[in-house]
Amino acid sequence: MLTLTGSTPRSCRVDVGLHQVVIRAGRFFRTAFPLRSVSSVIVLPHHRVPGADVGPGGVRLLGARTALVQILLEAPAHARRLGRRVAVRHVTLSVDDPNLLMTVLTNRGHRRARRGSVGG
Repeated sequence: MLTLTGSTPRSCRVDVGLHQVVIRAGRFFRTAFPLRSVSSVIVLPHHRVPGADVGPGGVRLLGARTALVQILLEAPAHARRLGRRVAVRHVTLSVDDPNLLMTVLTNRGHRRARRGSVGG
């Protein structure tokens, strides 16, 4: 299903910048939200079946056969699903290294604290 929409492993990615997270799944799905809007990150057990679906307030993008990472947002983020605009409050992903993604997303507050304490 994802391959039919152009969502091959090369076009599916999660980019975490200093201030923003961008999630892409080819032409199927794209969203971007401020890093500060991430309220929690949970690593869920392994899943068996790849695929994608959109439910009330969220999206699941399952490609790799690894543990899942669920990102919960404080406020809905705007997203594009097959060209249509939707709002999501949570995104569930299968990524190659779920623990690394969780660490990067949850350590965002420590980066700000360290930056502020260096000058003082």
